Amino acid sequence: MLTVYSWGSTQPDTFASLDPDCLCLLNYLRLADVECQVAYCNDPALSPDGVLPFIRDDDVVISGLPRIMQYLIKQARITDLDQPLDPRQRIESDGFVALAGDDLRDLLWYTWYYETGNYVDAIRPEWARLVGFPRSLLVPNRWRGQALERLECRRHLSELGSETDSTNRTSSSAIESIPEVVKRLRTPVRVAKPGVEKLRALAGEVFALLTKKLGDHPFLFGSTPSKADVFVYSYLTLLQFNHNFRDTFISHQLATEHAALGAYVERLRTKLEQVSEPVEISVAPRSLAEVALHFGMATVHTVATLPGVHQVVGLAQSIIASEDTDISAQESSELDARRANIYYTVGVGAFFTAFLIRGGFLDGMNQSTFLRPTVPQDMVGADGQSLMDEGE
Repeated sequence: MLTVYSWGSTQPDTFASLDPDCLCLLNYLRLADVECQVAYCNDPALSPDGVLPFIRDDDVVISGLPRIMQYLIKQARITDLDQPLDPRQRIESDGFVALAGDDLRDLLWYTWYYETGNYVDAIRPEWARLVGFPRSLLVPNRWRGQALERLECRRHLSELGSETDSTNRTSSSAIESIPEVVKRLRTPVRVAKPGVEKLRALAGEVFALLTKKLGDHPFLFGSTPSKADVFVYSYLTLLQFNHNFRDTFISHQLATEHAALGAYVERLRTKLEQVSEPVEISVAPRSLAEVALHFGMATVHTVATLPGVHQVVGLAQSIIASEDTDISAQESSELDARRANIYYTVGVGAFFTAFLIRGGFLDGMNQSTFLRPTVPQDMVGADGQSLMDEGE
């Protein structure tokens, strides 16, 4: 049977996964009524490429949403939801899939990770509850780093616009024009950066485009859902999530100015609920030694990607490559200071990890789950005692 390995969700009644790629795949398989089983492993280290989702079909293992979809359709394991469409509509459906993976993903990353308040109060706790300790120390920040890097490359958002600083505050004349009742709130006033304004304008354009395409039809291309519907629905579902958010601009815009899209999401959610859910299976967790090894490697990777490390390496390489072997006192002092900061960071991280292991925190978490093998159901007696134990 086809097995899907995916990120899970702390709110499975609302969406099956916090990851948009995993959610798109799960919704597609469910809407196509594919017989499969799902393992919410929440551990990309189980994937051969370190990427979730991935599937296991007998001896075939494939990771990454595009390759998975291509394989399943080519092997006729799933129904092509775009099959009823004509060639023109199929091209248009691919365009809406690309729209979801590009623009809607940027809007989601902006809302979840760029806005610091949303990330600190809502998204980071969601990921922390999902992956558990100690991976909660690294996984949320890694996701955020990837999201911010994407927004910087695609939307030129290189600074956290939700932070209030002197460059973001309004002039004194503008502050004087603010009503007194607002001043009493003592809320810092900031002007949104041009990149943020463009991204918010993009949200209105994308929502308007989807509303226009939807028209009076229940779905984007008529009375039956297509591949584009699955992808658009998955992203809109995640964009609607705003629990504990400080900045709800996009979700509020989606709910108030584009109510037709809200009704569209509810229709697809109702249609998904009419289909039986895939069988959920559990995956044996990695051993404590594997968790500790992976945590250590992830810590080293995180430290290696710090901006200060890159600066020290770049400065050292420039000094070595320079024909002038004389190093100025300022350069030498700067290099020593940055090297000391790196040593301090690595030392604190190593001490903290050793303290956790020595204190028994890691060993005490689900110790029986990590160290005791799972006993099959048919090997359990009526009294709940393992027959293997009795044999001993």
